[in-house]
Amino acid sequence: MQTRRVGDEARTGSGGGADAPEVLLLACDPRSNAVTISDHIRAIEELSRHRVWVVRRVHPFGGVLPRRLKLDRFDALILHYSLYLLDDVYLTQAARRRVAEFGGVKILLIQDEYRQVNAMKQVIRELGIDVLFTCIPGAEMEKVYPSSELPGLVKVNTLTGYVPADLSKRKVRPLRERPIDVGYRARKLPYWLGELGVEKWRIVPGFLAAVEGQGFVCDLSYQEADRIYGERWIEFIASCKTMLGVESGASVFDFTGEIQRNVDAYVAAHPNATFDEVRDLFFAREEGRIRLNQISPRCFEAAALRTAMVLFEGEYSGILKPWRHYVPLKKDFSNIGEVIAALRDVDGLQKIAETAYREVALDERYSYAPFVKQLDDALSRAYDAKHPKVREGISKADDVTPTRWSRRYSRLTFYIASRPTLIQAVLGVLATLWQSLPDHAQERLRDVARPVRKALERTL
Repeated sequence: MQTRRVGDEARTGSGGGADAPEVLLLACDPRSNAVTISDHIRAIEELSRHRVWVVRRVHPFGGVLPRRLKLDRFDALILHYSLYLLDDVYLTQAARRRVAEFGGVKILLIQDEYRQVNAMKQVIRELGIDVLFTCIPGAEMEKVYPSSELPGLVKVNTLTGYVPADLSKRKVRPLRERPIDVGYRARKLPYWLGELGVEKWRIVPGFLAAVEGQGFVCDLSYQEADRIYGERWIEFIASCKTMLGVESGASVFDFTGEIQRNVDAYVAAHPNATFDEVRDLFFAREEGRIRLNQISPRCFEAAALRTAMVLFEGEYSGILKPWRHYVPLKKDFSNIGEVIAALRDVDGLQKIAETAYREVALDERYSYAPFVKQLDDALSRAYDAKHPKVREGISKADDVTPTRWSRRYSRLTFYIASRPTLIQAVLGVLATLWQSLPDHAQERLRDVARPVRKALERTL
């Protein structure tokens, strides 16, 4: 499908014929976000067989659904996982009413499904979501999204990310010529995400202590100030011989938000509390009850850039095999001698990296194409169920659907309707300034900023 850029706020593809459903995709893609979010959004707009129109905000303030954009001109609406729907920043109350009243197909792509699960299920009901693309494995879905609470909801399992087509075509240096032996970036996630969440940052001090004095060049951090985004992140991976890694996801599901509230309050009062102490107090029974272990998009990025991986032992969605696609590291570091030997064997690392590149990065199953086809198929089935195009004695041309061709957007009218207003532009500047403030300053100003934002949004 061909696409044409019409500014950072809105884009549209020209795929599909006159009978193809018209799809509106709402997303938020701040410049500071991980590159995987941009890849995910772009794959939908470029690979879909439907006509996809994209409103892609770089900040959420003022909401992502323009007031001037008429939903009844579309057959389907996709809410991207980059939108946080548990408050009204991304979707204002007025926008929520418009989405709930929209008569077309509504699809929600969701990630980070472990927090405030009950609140998210309420959002799904209130918005009238028809299809949910979830990272929850099939065997666990009913535990999180039971049919008794969400009747009629179609649930489709998906990965958190895929291999971008252009990444596997990049020319990269052989491992022997790369300056960094081991690289890694993460953020210090809170205890209430469970063992799997905490592993993402605990691997850093554990690994550094285990290889101290071995002469390796390590560039590892879980500090927010050291995070790397965009093209710099890709360049970082390509400059490393190996990348550390853990499984994506969380091992504790907080259905009510009570676990998070209790843990946050306890840690604030006891800043030196250990994870084991907090777990035993607040969520020992929930630890590991629902499995959300997934392969991380970082694994696909490393495979595509032929960077060898040193990963905590895990399942990795059944895709990665130890000693074939990565060097396995036990979570207690008891096999660190074996890992150190592997790190010194650069030729062996190169062989593992090439195998992962050939069998994972170049495998069509892990590209964005089958994901978008799965999305298209689910949309088509839901669309046909809501608005059958062919009935006995009625042709496609005569069929009455919510969006007749004459009511659909041209590129120009969509461009105008989806552009931000002056107030949204002001909010964008304020959002940029806000993001530049340190966390402690944001906390102090949050109560002041909230009513100001609300007042500005009411003018939109």
